[in-house]
Amino acid sequence: MKTMTPQVLQTRLAEGNPPYLIDIRPVSGEVLPVDSQTSLEDIQTGVLPNISKDMPILVICTYGRVSELAGAYLEAAGFTDVYNLAGGVRAWQQVVQVSSD
Repeated sequence: MKTMTPQVLQTRLAEGNPPYLIDIRPVSGEVLPVDSQTSLEDIQTGVLPNISKDMPILVICTYGRVSELAGAYLEAAGFTDVYNLAGGVRAWQQVVQVSSD
């Protein structure tokens, strides 16, 4: 699985070229424009997004650890372009805060 930094995600969002965002936190809050809200358990049991297996997917969670595990399950299910957000939403919030200062 690949890793995407918050800076790269910020650029892709600004360019209008975001990956398909899956938030696996129990309560997401409106930090990022997610395409799917699900749980690690759903992904583990085969409840997967109905999207092309070669579409870029970015999995996010609070710190990036659980989303890394979810990404591994997505890859095992045949998704080929899966990313984990480095540092999770916490790192994203720091990057966004710094860039808006």
